[in-house]
Amino acid sequence: MPIKSILSGKCSPLNFELQFSPEEKGKKNGHIDILQGSAIRAEKEFIVSNEDEPDYAVDHTDSHGRLQYVSNNLFEILADVIHTPKDVITFGYQLGLSYSSMKKHNDQTDVYLDSVSRSGFGKMLRDWRRQVRPSEQVDELHLALQNAGLGHAAEVILHELSSGRRFAQVKQVWESKK
Repeated sequence: MPIKSILSGKCSPLNFELQFSPEEKGKKNGHIDILQGSAIRAEKEFIVSNEDEPDYAVDHTDSHGRLQYVSNNLFEILADVIHTPKDVITFGYQLGLSYSSMKKHNDQTDVYLDSVSRSGFGKMLRDWRRQVRPSEQVDELHLALQNAGLGHAAEVILHELSSGRRFAQVKQVWESKK
């Protein structure tokens, strides 16, 4: 297909259906070249992987007690620990969310007494979770908490969830460190 058509948006999209063999374990390597004549104008290497969406209503840990994905329960705990507009915005930016996305869910009409809406914060987190592979969610969440200056929350929440302590204990420890 001519590069002029690609650049002007006048081309039909190409759809590929990938089939995975058991040996590939749900991952394929890919390579795309955009040519103009015999000259390569752009090229891209990528990995495609197939991952099922987990049941977010339950926490699932591996044999080492490490969380496998970010569950709804973890969102509830985060909403109880991170509630100031400044922390929510800083955390949202570290998750890679745009200002408009955060504003949509944490509108100033929801903000009261220097606290954000639990429901808005939860919706913001669910939007983020839809954009991240389940197997990468816990690590990205941990890094975002660290980079947002909420490292203690990351250590307490992620550690306490994997060891099964109740939320009241987690919140108590968090509040004592403020």
